[in-house]
Formats: sequence, structure tokens, C-alpha cells
Amino acid sequence: MGMMHQQSLAIETLRDLYRSGAASPAEVVESVYQRIAAQGEDRVWIGLVPREAALARACELAAGSKDLPLHGIPFAVKDNID
Repeated sequence: MGMMHQQSLAIETLRDLYRSGAASPAEVVESVYQRIAAQGEDRVWIGLVPREAALARACELAAGSKDLPLHGIPFAVKDNID
């Protein structure tokens, strides 16, 4: 997991990591939450899916189709109205 914390989150990089078995969606989710925590309170996030829920969903991806274009790719949704 230490390596994933340093890894790029670019889509092609993540696809390569998943294909090679070097990372899983759950490891990526954990890395993303570690990065958010390390950044501190920067007021970027209005709300986050709870870590446990995001990890559970990432683990479910193992049973799904890995051929989908955004399989295991983390993302954020920006809402202009709070």
C-alpha cells in the first residue's frame, strides 16, 4: 500500500496496475482516503462517502466486469450549489 500512496491516479496508470495485479480498487480507495487525510482540512470536500462504504464498494468490484472503461477509477463530483 505504501507504493500506491505514491502512485499516479491517472486512468491509464490505474488500468495498468489493475491488469498487472499490482493494485486493486480497494487499495486505490484506501490510498485516496490517506491522501485526503494527509492534505488536512483544506475545505475542498463538502462531503465524502464514508471510508468503510467506499472500501466495501471497491471490494465488490472484484466480482464485476473489469472490461468496463471506468472500472476501479476513483472520481469526485463537483456540485456548484451547496
